[in-house]
Formats: sequence, structure tokens, C-alpha cells
Amino acid sequence: EHFPAYAPELNPDEGVWSLAKRDLANGSPHNVEELMDDLVRSIERIRRSPAKLRGCIKQSKLPPFFALTIALFMQRAILRPVRRRSRA
Repeated sequence: EHFPAYAPELNPDEGVWSLAKRDLANGSPHNVEELMDDLVRSIERIRRSPAKLRGCIKQSKLPPFFALTIALFMQRAILRPVRRRSRA
């Protein structure tokens, strides 16, 4: 089966970014560092919510096999903490 070069409707990450943008919409960080801190906190909240992650997978139009595979990988990702890059 041929997949298009860019197909956001097939990408569950689009749902994650949509949730993060909604969460950050009313923020007013004073600098890039605060923005990054807000973004990391938002993504962490999404990662810790299996219901939100399942919703992102369900809203994508992935075939069932791919959706199940991604769900399993996302479940593993919930268990790992996000590591921020150190500032050099």
C-alpha cells in the first residue's frame, strides 16, 4: 500500500501536539527557557494520561494493526521519564 508523503490524519503525534498547543495557548512565558519548561510540563501531562494518548491514536485514521503497535510503544514511553537536554 502506498502512503502519501505527508498525511497528518495518519499521525497520532498530531493529536499530542494539538493537546499541547491547547494547553499552552493562554500562557505568557517571559523567555524561551520558560516556554520550554511549560512545553515539557505539558507533554509530561499528556504522556501520563493513557486516556489522552488513546484518544490521539483513535482520532488518527491508522489501520488497526498500526494503531495497536503505536499504542504499545506509547505505553512503554509513559513509563520512561522525559529527559531535558542539558544546556551547554
